[in-house]
Amino acid sequence: MQKLLNWLFPTQCVACGQGRDPVCSGCKPVFAPSHFVRGEQQLTALTEFEGSFKNLLEGYKDKNLVSLKPPLVELLRLQLARAETPRFDLVMVPPRNSKNYRKRGFDPALEIARGGCGRNIVRSFRATRKLQDQRTLSARRRIENVAMSFYAGDLSGRRVLLFDDVCTTGATMLEMARASRASGAQVAASWVLAQRI
Repeated sequence: MQKLLNWLFPTQCVACGQGRDPVCSGCKPVFAPSHFVRGEQQLTALTEFEGSFKNLLEGYKDKNLVSLKPPLVELLRLQLARAETPRFDLVMVPPRNSKNYRKRGFDPALEIARGGCGRNIVRSFRATRKLQDQRTLSARRRIENVAMSFYAGDLSGRRVLLFDDVCTTGATMLEMARASRASGAQVAASWVLAQRI
């Protein structure tokens, strides 16, 4: 029972192993938005994918440490509160990766978006074919893997905010933007929690 409780509610910081909280005050993610371009797509990263933040996100995604979700949600809430956020009707996240979902039991980007933006305005794209896990692919193969593969239904007249957890090459965000426009939506902004440097 104690092992289960430690897994659900870590008694020390997942990033540095110190303190008595899942994420100590020294390792909480730094809200430091940066803007960058992938293809023709303007993106905003809320922090960088390195150091304690990398440990935090990987702990949540790959070790199923669900107690690490709140500081990730807080980054998104800070962006909504502090930035000149463009008006949007809907938040769109990438399609669920079935293999990763079976392993984790949850969809990280979807859960963070729902926590930060509200459950009722968050939807996932659907994949029109089976996709490989992007993390295992080269930059060129990532683009090929997702090209022309997302579908969102009819989004005519909607302003969408695109959201994902990490941006490496930008292939997923570019496909999300293409699919949004193909569905009749206007892309208001594209945000990721972190940019991989």
